Amino acid sequence: HTGEPSYLGRGSYDMIGQAFGGSLYQTGSPDPEPPMRAAPWTADYITALFCLSSCLAAYVHAKETGVGQVIDLAQFEAIHSVLAGTMVEYFQLGVVRERSGNKSPAIQPYDVSQIKAIEKAIQESDLGLTPSNDGKLIRLPIPALTEERRKELVKVVRRYAEEGKVAIRNVRRDVMKHLEELVRDGDVGDDEERRAEAQVQKLTDDHVKKLDDLLKHKEAEIMEV
Repeated sequence: HTGEPSYLGRGSYDMIGQAFGGSLYQTGSPDPEPPMRAAPWTADYITALFCLSSCLAAYVHAKETGVGQVIDLAQFEAIHSVLAGTMVEYFQLGVVRERSGNKSPAIQPYDVSQIKAIEKAIQESDLGLTPSNDGKLIRLPIPALTEERRKELVKVVRRYAEEGKVAIRNVRRDVMKHLEELVRDGDVGDDEERRAEAQVQKLTDDHVKKLDDLLKHKEAEIMEV
């Protein structure tokens, strides 16, 4: 074994491997939120795959030469190898990649024949983003939000909220119309109609209020610097 003597005899577990290998630092939401462990047991599985390929290489070597080999594999080294591109960015360019939560600057469609259509849809949306593609990946740089851009996004959110309210009221209108038909056909009495209308109105008000609360929360989230 080679490495830091005080660590050579220690066991490693999934979260330890992720922490020492560097993936824990890069996984999760941006600061000040804490890092998150990549699930499920990512360090264990990646190390197992490295171990498998090493065993196969040792087997082929032994079969061809008659000489066996010793496999020395550390969990953090397996994770470190997976992050090779990140390490090159750091050591060559000094780039420290920050945690970005579930945001990714790249989109890889399952069906690459749709890549042009996806890029066009993003360009024609009101997101204000400029995608580019290399035939396999769509790269989507997301600039830092300015105050002006935040206000634009608030307008977009308000428009979506208003569309949601219209949809809720349309459902209310359709239900009321159906109630009128039931009364006209004699299937429902006047008292039942009034009770049903009150219930429908209450449900409508409740859902509109929920939408208003969500809108208020999202506006505050967007404008928070």
